[in-house]
Amino acid sequence: MNQFTCIALYHRRHEASLVGFTGLRMEPIILQRGSRILTIYFGQTYVLDDYRGRQLLPWTGLLFVLKCRLRHPLLPIYIWYDAISYKSYMILARHVKEFFPRRGVSTPDVIREIIDHMGTRYYPGQYDRATGRVIKPKNRLKNHVARLSPKDLEEPDIAFYIQSNPGHVKGDGLLCVLPGSLANVFHFASKVLLGKSSGRDQRKQDNRITS
Repeated sequence: MNQFTCIALYHRRHEASLVGFTGLRMEPIILQRGSRILTIYFGQTYVLDDYRGRQLLPWTGLLFVLKCRLRHPLLPIYIWYDAISYKSYMILARHVKEFFPRRGVSTPDVIREIIDHMGTRYYPGQYDRATGRVIKPKNRLKNHVARLSPKDLEEPDIAFYIQSNPGHVKGDGLLCVLPGSLANVFHFASKVLLGKSSGRDQRKQDNRITS
């Protein structure tokens, strides 16, 4: 993958020590019909164990989309990433109103074009156009990361992800795209910013995000 254009750094509040990071890339592309769009790629993320489950990645997405919208008020924005486990896919299912691929909804042509464009460009020799998957040449995941319980399999969105990406147990990726639309931003706000916070969510206030 090319170098990131931005790194989001997660600090413990009032301290200089890092607790994690996320690599991002902002890139304009031109679609086949001549439309110009802005794409945002969410790449490698690492967070210390004690700071996981605090909505750091969703918060990063919201803040970065808002920054890009201010800089490029007229360009359609699309966020994409390579979901290599059901956990990363469920971030979308739990927080986003419109994303693709998702169960019960056909993927629009423009989204399919974005997926094919990114898959072909950034994963040469690994991208499977027919399924929108990235077939990794070697196992990218530790066994405990991809492990699913019988209860997990009862979740319809997890079942859809497994069906769409049968190689997830070895780190194969499902390319996902979500529009950076106001509808998605407001939906996210209702889910994360205005929803009832759990005890773990409250602890996220101990952290701050810089980029």
